[in-house]
Amino acid sequence: MTHPIKTSAPPRSGGSATPRARIDLDLGGWFPIAPAALAGRSVMRSGMLGTIALAAIMSLSAVPAAQAGTTTGNLPVSMTITASCTIGATAMAFSAQLGAGLVSTAATASGSISVTCTNLAPYAIGLDNGNNYSTTRRMVFGGSNYLPYGLYTNVGLTTPWSTATGSATCTTSSNCYTGTGNGAAQSITVYGQVPTIATAPAPGAYTDAVSITVYF
Repeated sequence: MTHPIKTSAPPRSGGSATPRARIDLDLGGWFPIAPAALAGRSVMRSGMLGTIALAAIMSLSAVPAAQAGTTTGNLPVSMTITASCTIGATAMAFSAQLGAGLVSTAATASGSISVTCTNLAPYAIGLDNGNNYSTTRRMVFGGSNYLPYGLYTNVGLTTPWSTATGSATCTTSSNCYTGTGNGAAQSITVYGQVPTIATAPAPGAYTDAVSITVYF
């Protein structure tokens, strides 16, 4: 649809006022414009209207579309930290003894367990009975010579280290060692004793191996 442009020049009044012309855009309104602006430009009138229309369309397209509404939801975020532990040990080596000396005096020694567990992870350490158990832990030499010994959680040798084989029976310091990880290596001392015996043992190198289990 085209919109014809109409121009008119109202009569001078008093001869001193600047003449004005009007452009009718058939939009129900009049826009005053000086005649000099129209001089020699009659061929541009339709183009002027197109420019005005294009500018109006572009200004409308720049207005963002109205939003109909909003809704909300939740994004679940989670992470599981699993506990882990590693262990190591240094040997417990009793000093050399005269066999006869064990008849009257017990021998003591200590070793250590190094455990590294996840920060704040509770853990417990249990020791088994070794390879030569019979009533008590024993070291062996030559396949038939035995030397009894005990392992303890305290330096006073009053709390034997548990022979627990599961976490259900290794839960308190009264039957095994309990602790809490801090992410770094922790050293736990194991105290050992060879008690006095009635008969001096045969000379030789007595050994045993005890398995360590960390429950966490």
